[in-house]
Amino acid sequence: MSHKISSERNLLILASLALLALTGCGGQEKWYQISSIKVSADQQSIVAELLFSDKREDGTFCEKVVDTEVTESASHVVVGVRVENPCESVLPWEERPTKDIGYAYPVQLRLTRPLAQRTVRDKSNDMKIPVTNN
Repeated sequence: MSHKISSERNLLILASLALLALTGCGGQEKWYQISSIKVSADQQSIVAELLFSDKREDGTFCEKVVDTEVTESASHVVVGVRVENPCESVLPWEERPTKDIGYAYPVQLRLTRPLAQRTVRDKSNDMKIPVTNN
């Protein structure tokens, strides 16, 4: 009888791990933190700079921009860049070691009106983002 319970328990554990693999961390989209913003001379477009991790052997990044969002009000602009990373580990306890280096990755965003004196906030963490002129 205990052998049957043990087999059922092992099957349950395997099914749970399979479900975790299908819905796990690896490759999921998330709003990515923006390190800085550069505004164009006409103030109608901005470039959000992201810091991507190490490049693959072929020179490409694991990270991939899949969506952007710009929400404007009279006093501020909230920008978001959604990124997926299929190279991330599916299992949360199998994190890859990270290096203390990041590669700047620019993402162009359009505004409906000039930025002017409005502040820019990051959708990923609601923090104010430093803005420089292009």
